[in-house]
Amino acid sequence: GGTHVKRTGDIGAFRVVSESGIAAGVRRIEALTGEGARRHAVEESAVLNRVAAVYRTNVGAIESKAKQMQIRTREFERKIDELELTDNNLIVFCADHGEELLEHGFIGHASTAKRAQMFDEIVHVPLIFYLPGVIPKGVEVSEQVRTIDIMPTIFDLLGAEIPPYMQGRSLMPMITQDQREERTAIVSSSYAGYKEEDPDNITHYMRAVRTKDWKLIKDIDKGVETFSLYDLSN
Repeated sequence: GGTHVKRTGDIGAFRVVSESGIAAGVRRIEALTGEGARRHAVEESAVLNRVAAVYRTNVGAIESKAKQMQIRTREFERKIDELELTDNNLIVFCADHGEELLEHGFIGHASTAKRAQMFDEIVHVPLIFYLPGVIPKGVEVSEQVRTIDIMPTIFDLLGAEIPPYMQGRSLMPMITQDQREERTAIVSSSYAGYKEEDPDNITHYMRAVRTKDWKLIKDIDKGVETFSLYDLSN
């Protein structure tokens, strides 16, 4: 079922109810009593239905992509098994960014859209290392790390010297559980900057610093700076 307007009592109060679990970004609307309240509820219901349709469309697209990825992953696994490469090759699984799905009122991500944020649904991505005989099975690192740590980790796993200009640090001490630490992450992006050849056309930037307990987001819109500080521990 979709979203509908539901009569909640004889006094004329109406409530918009989401029966499909449209997620935190789709808010429930409770109107006051009277004729104006009924009109307000119907108008809000129409808006909510449109938002729900957009959400379902995007979720469907993501589910389709996820299924394609599962198929490709199985094909990859079968191929490396055929080539007898499973036990002596390093495999790293990661993503460049996440995606907003109305958790904070938007769908998409900053670099390809005219609006977005630096919330965790964008910056929190999966990271898996696989190398039998070197990386222990079942190890989970719960501490915060960064994607800039991936390349130094690969160098470390392959026994290569890590160049001093690399910004990140190897994750091997955390993977082998010799050393666990929370690493401060720096994130940056810009609105609609993907494939934009002229830097002058990019006027809206975002920067963020994230620790285990805090996140500071800096929004720069045509030179105007706005800061938002979030207490992640609460």
